[in-house]
Amino acid sequence: MAYQNFYNKKKSAAENEDLQILKKRIKEKTPAGVYVFRGEEEYMKRFYFSELTKSAGDKDANVNIIDSSDFTYETFLDAVNTAPAIDYSDSFFADEADINCEPTVRIIKAESPKLFKLSERECEDLERVCETVSGVCIVFYFPYNPKEEKDHTKSLKILQKCSNIVDVEFFREAPTSPQLKKWVKKHFDSKKVVIDIASVDYLIEAVGNDMCTLISEIEKLCAYASRKNLPCVYNEDIDFVCIRNTAAKIDDVAKGVVEGNYSSAISALYRLKNEEETYIFGAVSKKISELCTVDYYKNRGLSIQEIAAKTGMRDFVVRNNFRYLSDLYARSPKNAGNPCDRMTKILAEYDMKLKSYPTNKFLLLENMIFKLCKR
Repeated sequence: MAYQNFYNKKKSAAENEDLQILKKRIKEKTPAGVYVFRGEEEYMKRFYFSELTKSAGDKDANVNIIDSSDFTYETFLDAVNTAPAIDYSDSFFADEADINCEPTVRIIKAESPKLFKLSERECEDLERVCETVSGVCIVFYFPYNPKEEKDHTKSLKILQKCSNIVDVEFFREAPTSPQLKKWVKKHFDSKKVVIDIASVDYLIEAVGNDMCTLISEIEKLCAYASRKNLPCVYNEDIDFVCIRNTAAKIDDVAKGVVEGNYSSAISALYRLKNEEETYIFGAVSKKISELCTVDYYKNRGLSIQEIAAKTGMRDFVVRNNFRYLSDLYARSPKNAGNPCDRMTKILAEYDMKLKSYPTNKFLLLENMIFKLCKR
């Protein structure tokens, strides 16, 4: 698996408008319409689909999910043209409907439909259906899967020709997003488990900003805290309970290097045996580049706040780099020159070796880490 960072993409006015339409219809319990759910944040897609189904009455009868393997235009059209089943759940007699209950809506979810395989006539009819359908909620649902992205794009091009579609793309929040931190904190609060904002930051850094992963790890942490009667969840508990994501594991290598902790850096490296060496090298380079930048401004007398403002780094990142630099200078031999310059030269040397030497790249990384951590 390649190392990836997911950043919060800026949403266009149209994207925000479509999301607001979806929220408004859910709030007013008028979900009928045609929707496209796409994007990388799977948790939010599932959440909003679940909210739509609350207007389905008898969910077993009125929520029809058509998988990609079962999708044909005939199956889809039959589902659209089927009237919603009456909800007898609140009826005194099993064969009587409650005439005062809210009207129910039939929900059709077409998951990963390969619409590009439809005939020209079927595509034209699909456009007609999307424009004229009423009293039915249709969701074209595209799960996030990079391997199927080309197929999804082809299907989306067909849907974009249809009018009256609410097209919602769900982006992942950036790891630094206040909304994401608030969401994480809210879930701990709901379980009556205490966690401070610094540990929330650490959790997101450790497991990533994918909300499906986060909610799973939050559940595990809350269960662990309750079982152990912990007064608060700390970073040590996160390390013990949670599965660190690939980005965090790679960052552990870089952190071990700048701390001069060879044992920690090598242990982290061996947990990444199946990862692309280039990504690991890139993460170490980025960390040392960040360290050199802070060192440059620190030597010119700038404070933590001034460096943060000038570079765009967060205050705590700059503060950590101050600590790393203090340790780095303390363990460097006298008259050895600037330790940051030495590390930069080592990086340049191994950048060339990784690109041109036929030697095992993982062994080159091991050797590079040894030199970087050496006093």
